[in-house]
Amino acid sequence: MSSADFSVNWSGYRTWTLVLPPNRPGEDLLATIYALVCGAGEDKAVCILGSTPEFRTVCSRLPCEVDVIDKSALFFDFASSLCVKSRRERFINNDWTRALSCSGRKYDFILSHLTHGNIPYSERRQFFQAVSGALSPSGRFVDYVFQPRRPGYTPGAIVQLFRDRPLNLRCVNDFNSVAVFQNHLIGELCCVDTTLIYADLETQIADRQTRLIIQHTKELTPPGNRWDYSFDVTPDSLGYSECFQRLCRIDEPAASPFYQCAYLVISEKANG
Repeated sequence: MSSADFSVNWSGYRTWTLVLPPNRPGEDLLATIYALVCGAGEDKAVCILGSTPEFRTVCSRLPCEVDVIDKSALFFDFASSLCVKSRRERFINNDWTRALSCSGRKYDFILSHLTHGNIPYSERRQFFQAVSGALSPSGRFVDYVFQPRRPGYTPGAIVQLFRDRPLNLRCVNDFNSVAVFQNHLIGELCCVDTTLIYADLETQIADRQTRLIIQHTKELTPPGNRWDYSFDVTPDSLGYSECFQRLCRIDEPAASPFYQCAYLVISEKANG
Protein backbone atom coordinates (compact mmCIF):
# COMPACT_ATOMS: atom_id res chain seq x y z
CA MET A 1 0.00 0.00 0.00
CA SER A 2 1.30 3.44 -0.90
CA SER A 3 0.64 6.66 0.97
CA ALA A 4 -1.63 7.70 -1.91
CA ASP A 5 -3.93 4.81 -1.01
CA PHE A 6 -3.79 5.51 2.71
CA SER A 7 -5.70 8.41 4.11
CA VAL A 8 -7.51 9.71 7.17
CA ASN A 9 -9.50 12.77 6.22
CA TRP A 10 -8.10 15.15 8.81
CA SER A 11 -9.30 18.15 6.82
CA GLY A 12 -12.87 17.07 7.54
CA TYR A 13 -12.31 16.02 11.15
CA ARG A 14 -14.54 18.70 12.67
CA THR A 15 -15.63 16.53 15.62
CA TRP A 16 -12.21 16.80 17.27
CA THR A 17 -13.75 18.93 20.02
CA LEU A 18 -15.64 15.79 21.15
CA VAL A 19 -12.49 13.69 21.55
CA LEU A 20 -11.28 13.11 25.11
CA PRO A 21 -8.04 11.67 26.54
CA PRO A 22 -6.31 9.33 25.95
CA ASN A 23 -6.99 9.99 22.25
CA ARG A 24 -5.99 13.56 23.03
CA PRO A 25 -3.24 14.48 25.53
CA GLY A 26 -4.40 14.53 29.13
CA GLU A 27 -3.25 16.66 32.06
CA ASP A 28 -0.63 14.23 33.41
CA LEU A 29 0.98 13.84 29.99
CA LEU A 30 1.05 17.59 29.44
CA ALA A 31 2.57 18.19 32.89
CA THR A 32 5.34 15.71 32.05
CA ILE A 33 6.07 17.44 28.75
CA TYR A 34 6.03 20.90 30.30
CA ALA A 35 8.47 19.86 33.02
CA LEU A 36 10.76 18.18 30.48
CA VAL A 37 10.89 21.07 28.01
CA CYS A 38 10.89 23.79 30.67
CA GLY A 39 13.77 22.11 32.48
CA ALA A 40 15.91 22.23 29.34
CA GLY A 41 16.29 26.01 29.52
CA GLU A 42 15.69 28.75 26.98
CA ASP A 43 16.27 28.97 23.26
CA LYS A 44 15.30 25.38 22.53
CA ALA A 45 13.77 24.31 19.25
CA VAL A 46 10.61 22.19 19.49
CA CYS A 47 8.81 20.35 16.70
CA ILE A 48 5.21 19.16 17.04
CA LEU A 49 4.12 16.40 14.68
CA GLY A 50 0.55 17.30 13.79
CA SER A 51 -1.55 20.23 14.94
CA THR A 52 -2.07 18.88 18.49
CA PRO A 53 -3.55 21.94 20.23
CA GLU A 54 -2.62 20.81 23.76
CA PHE A 55 1.08 20.59 22.87
CA ARG A 56 0.94 23.99 21.23
CA THR A 57 -0.62 25.57 24.32
CA VAL A 58 2.07 24.05 26.55
CA CYS A 59 4.76 25.46 24.25
CA SER A 60 3.12 28.89 24.29
CA ARG A 61 4.14 29.18 27.96
CA LEU A 62 7.79 28.59 27.10
CA PRO A 63 10.37 30.81 25.33
CA CYS A 64 11.18 28.13 22.75
CA GLU A 65 10.84 28.17 18.99
CA VAL A 66 8.01 25.90 17.83
CA ASP A 67 7.54 24.28 14.42
CA VAL A 68 4.20 22.59 13.80
CA ILE A 69 4.22 20.13 10.90
CA ASP A 70 0.89 19.10 9.40
CA LYS A 71 -0.01 18.21 5.83
CA SER A 72 -3.58 19.45 6.38
CA ALA A 73 -3.73 23.24 6.51
CA LEU A 74 -7.47 23.01 7.13
CA PHE A 75 -7.05 20.89 10.25
CA PHE A 76 -4.22 23.16 11.45
CA ASP A 77 -6.54 26.18 11.17
CA PHE A 78 -9.31 24.31 12.99
CA ALA A 79 -6.98 23.10 15.76
CA SER A 80 -5.65 26.65 16.16
CA SER A 81 -9.06 27.65 17.53
CA LEU A 82 -8.54 25.14 20.36
CA CYS A 83 -5.19 26.40 21.62
CA VAL A 84 -3.04 29.33 22.64
CA LYS A 85 -0.34 29.68 20.02
CA SER A 86 3.26 30.50 20.81
CA ARG A 87 4.45 33.84 19.46
CA ARG A 88 7.37 31.87 18.04
CA GLU A 89 5.23 29.21 16.35
CA ARG A 90 5.77 28.42 12.67
CA PHE A 91 3.46 26.24 10.59
CA ILE A 92 5.05 23.86 8.08
CA ASN A 93 2.44 22.55 5.64
CA ASN A 94 4.04 19.26 4.67
CA ASP A 95 4.26 15.53 5.26
CA TRP A 96 6.15 14.70 8.47
CA THR A 97 8.80 12.50 6.92
CA ARG A 98 9.47 14.84 4.02
CA ALA A 99 9.57 17.96 6.19
CA LEU A 100 11.96 16.45 8.73
CA SER A 101 14.21 14.94 6.07
CA CYS A 102 14.51 18.02 3.88
CA SER A 103 14.69 20.98 6.24
CA GLY A 104 18.10 20.26 7.74
CA ARG A 105 16.93 21.79 11.02
CA LYS A 106 17.78 20.09 14.32
CA TYR A 107 15.32 20.00 17.21
CA ASP A 108 15.86 19.69 20.94
CA PHE A 109 12.42 18.10 21.31
CA ILE A 110 10.10 16.40 18.84
CA LEU A 111 6.61 15.86 20.29
CA SER A 112 4.35 13.14 18.95
CA HIS A 113 0.90 11.98 20.06
CA LEU A 114 -0.50 8.85 18.37
CA THR A 115 1.27 9.58 15.10
CA HIS A 116 2.42 6.08 14.12
CA GLY A 117 -0.88 4.73 12.83
CA ASN A 118 -1.24 7.63 10.41
CA ILE A 119 1.77 6.33 8.50
CA PRO A 120 1.60 3.13 6.39
CA TYR A 121 3.69 0.25 7.71
CA SER A 122 5.80 0.38 4.54
CA GLU A 123 6.83 3.97 5.32
CA ARG A 124 7.19 3.74 9.11
CA ARG A 125 10.92 2.94 9.16
CA GLN A 126 11.63 5.94 6.94
CA PHE A 127 9.57 8.09 9.31
CA PHE A 128 11.52 6.92 12.37
CA GLN A 129 14.78 7.60 10.54
CA ALA A 130 13.61 11.11 9.66
CA VAL A 131 12.69 11.85 13.29
CA SER A 132 16.03 10.55 14.53
CA GLY A 133 17.91 12.55 11.91
CA ALA A 134 16.11 15.75 12.91
CA LEU A 135 17.10 15.50 16.59
CA SER A 136 20.01 17.52 17.91
CA PRO A 137 22.82 15.50 19.56
CA SER A 138 21.10 15.88 22.93
CA GLY A 139 17.57 15.97 21.50
CA ARG A 140 14.62 14.01 22.85
CA PHE A 141 11.77 12.27 21.01
CA VAL A 142 8.68 12.47 23.25
CA ASP A 143 6.30 9.96 21.76
CA TYR A 144 2.88 8.76 22.97
CA VAL A 145 2.50 5.32 21.40
CA PHE A 146 -0.54 3.09 20.88
CA GLN A 147 0.01 -0.67 20.48
CA PRO A 148 -3.15 -2.85 20.61
CA ARG A 149 -2.84 -6.22 22.36
CA ARG A 150 -4.28 -9.61 21.59
CA PRO A 151 -6.93 -10.90 21.66
CA GLY A 152 -8.88 -7.65 21.34
CA TYR A 153 -12.54 -7.21 22.23
CA THR A 154 -15.24 -9.37 20.67
CA PRO A 155 -18.82 -8.08 20.17
CA GLY A 156 -19.95 -10.12 23.17
CA ALA A 157 -17.29 -8.66 25.43
CA ILE A 158 -18.11 -5.16 24.19
CA VAL A 159 -21.80 -5.57 25.05
CA GLN A 160 -20.87 -6.77 28.56
CA LEU A 161 -18.78 -3.66 29.08
CA PHE A 162 -21.17 -1.05 27.71
CA ARG A 163 -24.81 -2.16 27.87
CA ASP A 164 -25.28 -0.67 31.36
CA ARG A 165 -23.18 2.47 30.83
CA PRO A 166 -24.96 5.84 30.71
CA LEU A 167 -24.72 7.35 27.26
CA ASN A 168 -22.53 10.43 27.54
CA LEU A 169 -19.35 11.81 26.02
CA ARG A 170 -17.11 9.77 28.34
CA CYS A 171 -18.96 6.57 27.42
CA VAL A 172 -18.67 7.25 23.67
CA ASN A 173 -14.95 8.00 23.96
CA ASP A 174 -14.33 4.83 25.96
CA PHE A 175 -16.31 2.82 23.41
CA ASN A 176 -14.24 4.32 20.63
CA SER A 177 -11.00 3.37 22.40
CA VAL A 178 -12.12 -0.18 23.20
CA ALA A 179 -14.60 -1.33 20.55
CA VAL A 180 -12.95 0.36 17.56
CA PHE A 181 -9.23 0.66 18.32
CA GLN A 182 -8.99 -2.61 20.27
CA ASN A 183 -11.45 -4.65 18.25
CA HIS A 184 -10.68 -8.35 17.81
CA LEU A 185 -10.81 -7.93 14.01
CA ILE A 186 -7.56 -5.96 14.09
CA GLY A 187 -5.68 -9.26 14.07
CA GLU A 188 -7.42 -10.37 10.88
CA LEU A 189 -7.42 -6.98 9.15
CA CYS A 190 -3.90 -6.00 10.30
CA CYS A 191 -5.19 -2.45 10.70
CA VAL A 192 -7.98 -0.39 12.26
CA ASP A 193 -10.52 -0.13 9.43
CA THR A 194 -13.49 1.75 10.83
CA THR A 195 -15.84 0.80 7.99
CA LEU A 196 -15.34 -2.94 8.46
CA ILE A 197 -15.29 -2.76 12.26
CA TYR A 198 -18.58 -0.85 12.46
CA ALA A 199 -20.17 -3.23 9.96
CA ASP A 200 -19.18 -6.20 12.10
CA LEU A 201 -20.41 -4.56 15.31
CA GLU A 202 -23.78 -3.74 13.79
CA THR A 203 -24.16 -7.26 12.41
CA GLN A 204 -23.20 -8.99 15.65
CA ILE A 205 -24.75 -6.74 18.32
CA ALA A 206 -28.49 -6.68 19.00
CA ASP A 207 -28.46 -4.90 22.37
CA ARG A 208 -30.30 -1.59 21.85
CA GLN A 209 -28.17 0.47 24.25
CA THR A 210 -24.90 -0.67 22.68
CA ARG A 211 -26.23 -0.05 19.17
CA LEU A 212 -27.13 3.49 20.19
CA ILE A 213 -23.59 4.02 21.49
CA ILE A 214 -22.24 2.76 18.15
CA GLN A 215 -24.18 5.45 16.27
CA HIS A 216 -22.80 8.23 18.45
CA THR A 217 -19.28 6.81 18.22
CA LYS A 218 -19.49 7.18 14.44
CA GLU A 219 -19.71 10.94 14.98
CA LEU A 220 -16.46 10.77 16.94
CA THR A 221 -14.56 8.40 14.62
CA PRO A 222 -16.42 8.10 11.31
CA PRO A 223 -16.48 5.10 8.98
CA GLY A 224 -14.13 5.39 6.02
CA ASN A 225 -10.93 5.81 8.03
CA ARG A 226 -7.97 3.49 8.41
CA TRP A 227 -5.00 3.49 10.76
CA ASP A 228 -2.09 1.06 10.49
CA TYR A 229 -2.14 -0.52 13.94
CA SER A 230 -2.07 -4.26 14.55
CA PHE A 231 -1.41 -6.74 17.35
CA ASP A 232 1.74 -8.22 15.86
CA VAL A 233 3.24 -5.18 14.10
CA THR A 234 5.16 -3.37 16.82
CA PRO A 235 7.23 -0.19 16.58
CA ASP A 236 10.41 -2.23 17.12
CA SER A 237 9.52 -4.56 14.24
CA LEU A 238 9.45 -1.46 12.01
CA GLY A 239 12.78 -0.02 13.09
CA TYR A 240 12.01 1.99 16.25
CA SER A 241 14.79 0.51 18.40
CA GLU A 242 17.27 0.92 15.55
CA CYS A 243 16.64 4.67 15.53
CA PHE A 244 16.07 5.45 19.21
CA GLN A 245 17.47 4.62 22.62
CA ARG A 246 14.65 4.62 25.18
CA LEU A 247 15.34 6.67 28.30
CA CYS A 248 11.97 6.49 30.05
CA ARG A 249 8.58 4.83 29.59
CA ILE A 250 5.34 5.84 31.35
CA ASP A 251 2.43 3.44 30.95
CA GLU A 252 -1.26 4.35 30.92
CA PRO A 253 -2.96 3.96 34.33
CA ALA A 254 -5.33 1.06 35.02
CA ALA A 255 -8.39 3.31 34.75
CA SER A 256 -7.56 4.27 31.17
CA PRO A 257 -9.33 2.60 28.23
CA PHE A 258 -5.83 2.29 26.71
CA TYR A 259 -4.44 0.47 29.77
CA GLN A 260 -1.64 -1.92 28.73
CA CYS A 261 -1.74 -0.77 25.11
CA ALA A 262 -0.46 2.82 25.20
CA TYR A 263 2.50 4.55 26.79
CA LEU A 264 4.64 7.66 26.68
CA VAL A 265 8.25 6.98 25.75
CA ILE A 266 11.07 9.51 25.95
CA SER A 267 14.03 8.60 23.73
CA GLU A 268 17.25 9.95 22.35
CA LYS A 269 18.67 9.12 18.94
CA ALA A 270 20.48 5.80 18.82
CA ASN A 271 24.28 5.98 18.93
CA GLY A 272 24.28 9.61 20.02
